[in-house]
Amino acid sequence: MDRELYKFWMVWREGGSAPTYRHQTKEAATAEAERLAKSNPDQVFYVLKATGAVHARSNVEHLKLTFDPIPF
Repeated sequence: MDRELYKFWMVWREGGSAPTYRHQTKEAATAEAERLAKSNPDQVFYVLKATGAVHARSNVEHLKLTFDPIPF
């Protein structure tokens, strides 16, 4: 992979929508989890750290076609 990847943190609540914001520091994610917890009593907000990444590339293969004059 050609680009450099950086670690990040996200805040997630079970039963909630998928997290979309990448926090650059653990402290920033924790502060957001605290803010969300205060405005949503009895809800648990998890601070998640990205620990790895996987990237799959699709390969393109060029095939040579030949003409077969006999159709059977």
